[in-house]
Amino acid sequence: MTTRHVLVLVGMSVLIAAQLFAQAPGTTAPRLAGFSSLLRKPEFRTDLEIVDDQYTELQSIYRERGKFLASDPAEMTPEQRRAYLATFMARQAEFEQRAEEILLPHQMRRFEQLRQQQLIDAQGPTAGLNHPRMMEQTKPTDAQIEKIRATAEATNAKLKEKIEKREREMEDARNEARRVILGELADEQRRLYQDVVGEIADYSLATAQVPGIPVRRVPGFTSLVRKPEFRKDLEIVDDQYKEIQTILDERAKFTRSGNLAEMTLEQRRTFMSSYSVRMAEFEKRAEEVLVPHQKRRLGQLRQQGLIDAQGPTLGLTDPRMIEQFKLSDAQIEKIAATADATNAKLKENIAKLEQEINQARDDARRVILGELTDEQRRLYFDALGEIANYSLR
Repeated sequence: MTTRHVLVLVGMSVLIAAQLFAQAPGTTAPRLAGFSSLLRKPEFRTDLEIVDDQYTELQSIYRERGKFLASDPAEMTPEQRRAYLATFMARQAEFEQRAEEILLPHQMRRFEQLRQQQLIDAQGPTAGLNHPRMMEQTKPTDAQIEKIRATAEATNAKLKEKIEKREREMEDARNEARRVILGELADEQRRLYQDVVGEIADYSLATAQVPGIPVRRVPGFTSLVRKPEFRKDLEIVDDQYKEIQTILDERAKFTRSGNLAEMTLEQRRTFMSSYSVRMAEFEKRAEEVLVPHQKRRLGQLRQQGLIDAQGPTLGLTDPRMIEQFKLSDAQIEKIAATADATNAKLKENIAKLEQEINQARDDARRVILGELTDEQRRLYFDALGEIANYSLR
């Protein structure tokens, strides 16, 4: 398993955790899969007892939808494009409705139950009982609503603590791997490495974030320059920043001028062919405001961003780094073995985190459902039906 795969797994685990924080500031509930997405799952078709003739008819509808989606707005006139975009959402809903109309009453009822299960899963530890539709169905009292809220808040706090603990453990594992790998380098190799990397930044070099974990990519200068810590690190003075801001304002004006919906086909092609070139030009002009020692530091921070994206390997599995530091076969093998062991540890940590999330969610839901009366529980489970033994995402 590569470091990239482990980082994806880390991101996935944090997004799973975010499901339990649907009401917490700064987090979002996961998007619910629609009928057309679920239909691709054989388990879903078996659950709804969809027969071959129905599936053939449904596929025909979705082939028609695929043809509609395949339309390229870039090849349309402005009038055609406006008409296409104006009807886009309505046509999407129409395709979904036509597909659902093929279902028989008992199939539609089961689909509604699965929708409720999706909704509840997205609501985290509240068992969906804070959703207006479920509240209307079960009619919880004020005391029950307060208990649900308190249980969910306590569970979210507990999970936040567990996630932060796991994140610290994973970062410790990465740092330990890096210490071992640096220990494999000869003195001259370490000197060269420190010269390339410089002092490690004590602030994030990421420019985007998913809940709980930075997106690991090497950011551009014009993105980083907005960070006060970055400007301080590069010793960018006010006059330089004003000059850079002027360039950024010019870039923003250029991007705003690209109203593709109002351009002819020829104008759109011209704009898009020049877009990347112009953006690189703005980046270069902004960097040219820097003096030599600032450019050198920028290069070091870029290396740090690259290294961070490489996980525990310190970037030393990159062919350019191998060539630059003249790593021996034995060193390359040791680096790879250390990275593999660390990745296995990270994967294990992620699995434990997922178990803790599921256990905390189940415990909270058990407490919350225990607050309902027998009649409320009957109505609740009648709305859900048999719990699906496959993923509804």
